[in-house]
Order: sequence, then C-alpha cells, then structure tokens
Amino acid sequence: MLAIPKKRSGWAKVVWINLRASATRVLYDLHRSVGAVFLVLLLLTTVTGATLVYLNYVRDLVSVFSKVATFRPSRGKGLARRTGAVRAGRRHGAPRLPGPHDHRDPPALKATAGYLFYLHRPGDEYRLGDTIAWVHPVTGQLLVERSDRTRNAGETLMHWLFPLHSGTAFGTPGMVAMCLTGLTPLLLVGSGLWVWLKKRQGKQFGEKRRERRRLTDAAAPSALRSTARPSSTVREG
Repeated sequence: MLAIPKKRSGWAKVVWINLRASATRVLYDLHRSVGAVFLVLLLLTTVTGATLVYLNYVRDLVSVFSKVATFRPSRGKGLARRTGAVRAGRRHGAPRLPGPHDHRDPPALKATAGYLFYLHRPGDEYRLGDTIAWVHPVTGQLLVERSDRTRNAGETLMHWLFPLHSGTAFGTPGMVAMCLTGLTPLLLVGSGLWVWLKKRQGKQFGEKRRERRRLTDAAAPSALRSTARPSSTVREG
C-alpha cells in the first residue's frame, strides 16, 4: 500500500533500483520492487496454501455453491494391502477410460471398499495423474471416477488448488515462478529488517545529536557570564 504511486507515471520508480546508491538505499529499492512485482503471485500462493491447509472447511464452503462429492466409497471389509491391490490391478487390468493412460500402482490402504488408481496422461497437472479411480477389489468394476469429464465446477476448483499453488499448472515456467515466490518472503523480511534498523539507528543518532546541542546551548550563557569582567565605575568626589 505504501509503494502504490499516486500517479501512473510513478510506477516506473516503484520497480526501479538505483544500484549506484548506498547499500541501504539499494535494499530499500529491492524490497519495494520485489514486493510489487511478486504481489499477485504472493497473493495466489497464500490463498491456495491456506485453502490446502484448511481443505475440509474450503470443501464445505465450495459445496454451498457447487456440490463437491465425497471421493472415497463407504468403508467396508475389503482387502487393504499394497501387494493385494497390485495383484488385483494386474488381474483385472487398469480401469478402461477414454484416451491413453498410464496406471500407477495403488498405495497401501487401510480397509476400504476398493482400490485406488491414478491414471496419467501427457499434459496432466498432477505428477501421478489427473484421473483418479476407485475399483472394486474383486470384480474390478469402476466404483468412482474423478476426471475432467466427471468433475463439476466445485470439484474442478478443488482440483486446481494444488497445481496453482505449486505452479505445475503452467509447466516449468510456473514452477520456477512459484519457487522464486517462495523465496521472496525471505528477501522481503531481510531487506525490510535491514532498512528498519538503519533508520532506527539514524533516528537515535539524530536524537543524541539534538540532545548534545541542547546541552551545549544551555551551558553557553553560563560560561559567558563566568568569564565576563565587571565594568569599572568612576566616583565623583
């Protein structure tokens, strides 16, 4: 807010860094410029990071406008070991969905009603794949599918939170930008603290100098009085 200029022509000064100035001035310009340039990305990573931390509350809030269905089927007495899940996946095959997919082995699970598969296609935002499927542990029947063709608006919003937060939604440039955004607070804190300490030291030095000047001015009249000689008077006889 302090860096926002009153005129449009002042934006050039906001992002300008005078490298010929003192170190404190350079850090001040760097603090202001980096904060202004990364403002949007800082807001994006903060909002998405907060939603990922409080995911259940965000899901309930989003469900008010667009229902976000519970992904996992109801828990049952099904098998739960990773080895059993891999055998079942190999026996029944990965779920048949439109388009080419590479299936990933399901992780070890507790007692659930099915097995979890991540299906990956070229261009997916998630490393394991954007398509997630629950399969029946015995028949191999597809129980729940969460993909681009089945997600509603609320589920799509929840799906994009992590790709936006990590930058994978925009490929390698997005990940690099988010990496730099993650380092930005360290630079802002370090440069801001340095400038604040220098200004604080300058303020204290100015107060001490004014105090010494005040004491000097107060002592000057008394010194003049002590050194002044009494004038001689002529008595008339």
